[in-house]
Amino acid sequence: MEDIERHTGEPFVITPCTLNNNLPKLRLIKCCEVLIDFRTCLFPEPKHCSNIKVFSRVEAKIDKVCGCKVIIGGILHKTIKFKSIDSDCKVHEHVKHKAIPFSCFIDFDCTSPNSLFEISGYEIICEFSELKKIKEDCSIKTIFIEKDIIAISVRSN
Repeated sequence: MEDIERHTGEPFVITPCTLNNNLPKLRLIKCCEVLIDFRTCLFPEPKHCSNIKVFSRVEAKIDKVCGCKVIIGGILHKTIKFKSIDSDCKVHEHVKHKAIPFSCFIDFDCTSPNSLFEISGYEIICEFSELKKIKEDCSIKTIFIEKDIIAISVRSN
């Protein structure tokens, strides 16, 4: 059975930087946040919802600077681990890996066209997941749905 993967991203700008965790806060830092919505089919069916473990890792980089707009691209890496029970009542562990691309932009008020920018931090600020069973033809699929909000902070010189 193939994985069902869907992801959407609605980039938007939030200023000033509102993060309150590990990201540095300086006068010349602005942030963008992006919502990532993805789905994957878990097969065979998980033994129990509490057996699903998700590990997340973010990569982000500046793709391009257009004037004073900083375009950021990244990948949200997900590792999903779950257990299932076969017809002989044996427990099996399964691992799925997903790489979900995202992008956002930040609009700086530049005074110089030669401004330099660097990513000063990024983090997952919110994670939400749910499990749904969907009947399709004669089979039932277990779909794992997850939504993550990622914040990226960029510093200008």
